[in-house]
Amino acid sequence: MTNEEFLDKLRILVVDYDRDHREYPESEFEGLAFYSHVLYALEIEDDSETIENKYPDIYKRKLHYYE
Repeated sequence: MTNEEFLDKLRILVVDYDRDHREYPESEFEGLAFYSHVLYALEIEDDSETIENKYPDIYKRKLHYYE
């Protein structure tokens, strides 16, 4: 599996997780946060905004707990 194939599979898993397991507001985008963390840990440029734009029905609402 190439790096790009891995990232494609990871993106699919993250989107599926956020779509299916956002029962509580505090964990609504937990999958996306995990995805960003994995990219950071692997020193890969974070493209989580691409996922947000590709799936607006899932990521249309942003939570701002610390404002």
